[in-house]
Amino acid sequence: MSRRHDPTKLGMNKLKEEDAQLAWKASIGGYELRDADGQTVAELSSSGSEWSMLVLADGKRYVGKRESLELAFKAIADMLYKVRKSVWLRMSCQEVMAPWQSDLTEVK
Repeated sequence: MSRRHDPTKLGMNKLKEEDAQLAWKASIGGYELRDADGQTVAELSSSGSEWSMLVLADGKRYVGKRESLELAFKAIADMLYKVRKSVWLRMSCQEVMAPWQSDLTEVK
């Protein structure tokens, strides 16, 4: 007789705290991403016709500017992938992508 493993008994149905998603949230004049401890990981802020970017990783500050929210977000996502991949893997981008999400088309 074969025994099947019950995933609930192995704890596979529960997310570990470090595996929980990190969501971009709207802030005054932009968006921010915080880690599970509430520390700022990344910020996007509007400064007139440009978007300023900030990524904090390993005691370093990475900054830049782009002409649109979409380009700034893509640059930040790329930087997070390079310097804080664990955050990049867990970040939820729905709120920050909402302004241009309707421009995306479904691929069949």
